[in-house]
Amino acid sequence: MLKPEEMRVGRRNFMKAAAVVPAAGAYALTAKFAEPVNVAWIGTGGQGRVLMENMDPSALRVQAVCDIRPDFRELGAHVAKVRSNPDVRVYSDYKKMLSDGGFEAVIIATPLATHAQITLDCFAAGKHVLCEKTMAYHAKECEDMIKAAEKNNLVLAVGHQRHANPLYRQSLAYIQPGPNGEEPLLGDVYHIRSLWHRNHSWRRGPGPEWRNEILKAKYGEDPLDAVAKVKGTTPEEITKLPDAEQFDVYFEFLASKEDQGDFMANMKAAGFDTPDMLGNWRLYEKMSHGLMSELGSHQIDVCNWFWGAEPIRVSGEGGIFKYKDGREVDDHVFAIFRYPNDKVMTFSSITTNDFDHYYDQIMGTKGTVYLTGESQAMLYKQGEDKATSVEVEAGKAGGPVMSASQSRGADMAGGGAAGEAMDGYNQFAAYQVELNMFAAAIRKGDPTLVGCDGRSGYKAAIAVLKSVDAIKNHTVEDCVINFTTV
Repeated sequence: MLKPEEMRVGRRNFMKAAAVVPAAGAYALTAKFAEPVNVAWIGTGGQGRVLMENMDPSALRVQAVCDIRPDFRELGAHVAKVRSNPDVRVYSDYKKMLSDGGFEAVIIATPLATHAQITLDCFAAGKHVLCEKTMAYHAKECEDMIKAAEKNNLVLAVGHQRHANPLYRQSLAYIQPGPNGEEPLLGDVYHIRSLWHRNHSWRRGPGPEWRNEILKAKYGEDPLDAVAKVKGTTPEEITKLPDAEQFDVYFEFLASKEDQGDFMANMKAAGFDTPDMLGNWRLYEKMSHGLMSELGSHQIDVCNWFWGAEPIRVSGEGGIFKYKDGREVDDHVFAIFRYPNDKVMTFSSITTNDFDHYYDQIMGTKGTVYLTGESQAMLYKQGEDKATSVEVEAGKAGGPVMSASQSRGADMAGGGAAGEAMDGYNQFAAYQVELNMFAAAIRKGDPTLVGCDGRSGYKAAIAVLKSVDAIKNHTVEDCVINFTTV
């Protein structure tokens, strides 16, 4: 319940501390590329296009895009042409795209259950891979992906983009000892509280695709107008249909316009039983593990990264509390992860209240860092009024020391300006850094330059899978990983 002034002070505190406790640098964060890496995109839905829209054209050149949905394929091709390459090739079949080649690496942004097979096929074709989180649907698939990457000497990155977010990288510095063993700025961190709360069903209809100038130019009319005309009703009535029925009629329209084979047959061949399963794959167990895999995986990964360990065990609760609409995954989940050295992370994701939105709160014995929306970071000294600025000075041994001052107006005005870029950080910029790190790893031949590598992605995936089991079975699940199998 922070007031605006308290938030402003917290942001200033965070930036002042950054001047004394800088985050560890990495070549890939500021990499310059003499020649961009030629890439292909498999999956050009919302997440795939966000990645493409935020890429650095000097780091990546898009040679091909692929999606089984004709509308996503067209929208992805448009982004690629505008951002990168007017001659981009367009596919509905990723295996045909791999066979044609002409690129070095692949970005995979497809439903979770498809990650492993597509990744393995890319490695078999000699391509580096950045695969969106969660890494894979099953633990064994994660292991197979890691083995294939290492066997073929190829880069494997997993799309946990907080590794590329400077607010998170800076926060990591605050919980690490100084260069001479000095106590971390936040002291000992025993608890991280993370959540991702929304107040809507998480269900999606055709939405923006109904009215889209790019699709209108492709098909000669707005899809919504065309569907209404065929059904002999009005666009308004079509949008009042249940989401699943909207996808039925919309995909019928797309099938009539498909110019790369039989859309419905391709959909079923890819494992999607119905149009709604393709349109709302996050709600079906066959394709996703729900809130834990699609949202919680990010924040579990942060805890693993910050504490340098994976959880020992997890307990949880959850269920389909409100939206009894045919979905197969929970609409509320709550999990408690026990880490080594008496550390605990709690995570919740609900769909009935958005008051807290989403944040990570890192609670140390000497202070707290509050990271919200991947775009704001605040720092507060333990025991101090939140409206009091915390000044960070270099101690005699070179380590950080926290001291408070009640009147910091002049210092705030002058001292905060140099770090204003972090005060209201655009969270989408982290995608560009993440992609640059991937490109740098390829160009330098050093897989460690990626933000999140396969083994780290595997650790987060195991915790996700075990938390899903704990919630479903009302049990405490062991999360310890036996890496001798990898």
